[in-house]
Amino acid sequence: MTHRERVRLALNFRPTDRPPIDLGSTRVTGIAAWGMRPLRRALGLGAGEVRVYDLSQFLAEVQPEVLDALGCDFCMLPLQLLPLDLPRAGWKPFTFWDGQSFLVPEHFHPRAEADGTLLHGHGHPWQTVERRMPPGCRYFERLHLGEIDSADFQLPHIEERDWRLPGAFTEEFLRREQEAARALWAATDRALVSSGAAGVPIGYGGLIGWAMKMRADPQHARARLAAEAEALSRRIGPYLEAVGDYLDVLVLSTHDFGTQRGPLFDPDLFADFFVPAWRTLTGAIHAARPALKLFLHSCGAVRPLIPHFIAARIDILNPVQWSAEDMDRTGLAREFSGRLVFWGGAAHNQRTLPFGRAEEVRREVRESIALFTAGGLRGGYVTAPIHNIQADVPAANILALYEEARR
Repeated sequence: MTHRERVRLALNFRPTDRPPIDLGSTRVTGIAAWGMRPLRRALGLGAGEVRVYDLSQFLAEVQPEVLDALGCDFCMLPLQLLPLDLPRAGWKPFTFWDGQSFLVPEHFHPRAEADGTLLHGHGHPWQTVERRMPPGCRYFERLHLGEIDSADFQLPHIEERDWRLPGAFTEEFLRREQEAARALWAATDRALVSSGAAGVPIGYGGLIGWAMKMRADPQHARARLAAEAEALSRRIGPYLEAVGDYLDVLVLSTHDFGTQRGPLFDPDLFADFFVPAWRTLTGAIHAARPALKLFLHSCGAVRPLIPHFIAARIDILNPVQWSAEDMDRTGLAREFSGRLVFWGGAAHNQRTLPFGRAEEVRREVRESIALFTAGGLRGGYVTAPIHNIQADVPAANILALYEEARR
């Protein structure tokens, strides 16, 4: 069974020889660059050169030889615009605070403070400092997280005449995407995942501010989401014409709609406002490419939202954070298997994967596969960790996860 055959069966809830496996096909199923060399050594591949394509999360590109060794069935269509809004225009070595050198985007030009802290902004050239990496830090942290100060909080509002909606992709962008997808399709039989071109109607002012906006000004909120949906639908059409023949999965959103204890806001708001707008977009995509599967990432306790994700015609839910409240694997599998593909949830990323023993990792992987595939009787599951593998995860535990996944 080829990688693509396995993926297409599983994503359509049909049984396979084993569930498909993922590492690194999206920005939320990857591995920290700090952990890539130990993994390569454990696989017998040598340290090699490690590219950091996502400086904000400090994620490594997963090389084909690593995908081969782990048995992965997916690969990422390379991003043209990298995180921190840096163009994909070559690579250069850069040495970080621990003395390790990685290949970074050519247009990465941080400013170093006296204490060794690296500062950076968005774009090339950047103007305003928006990110920092102090010595000892493993990420480029955001300086401003948009905290709400109750003392002077004002409900966000942008007049309709001032809305900035998504515009059309340039012909150059579409040409480059098509060339990259065609070349990758010919070079591998893995299923291709596009992570950098889509989006969903989401409003403005951050999710918490937008939730209040939906409650306080519903007419304005509905109009805004409908306008976003139409703009995104117009934009995605030419993209699907350019690369749709090569894709199996399209990442729509990586917004988090949950916390450890519950949804960020009332699920009824999601149903009333987001679902109709999302269905405009997902309907256009499914009409153009019926076989293409739509991927939604949301951390946290989102079980009350899952019926609404399904109503919005989402096909795949990631990362399946079963450590969050009311997200137990047995309940999720019983209630939603066959209606939604679960992608992730193989092992507890906050506890077992970094701090447990290899056999504990194997046990959790076996349990997840058994629950989400009904003991192998159906598809509908992709084996992957809960979110990105962090820098402190032992290589032995990573090997345990992927070795168990291949059994």
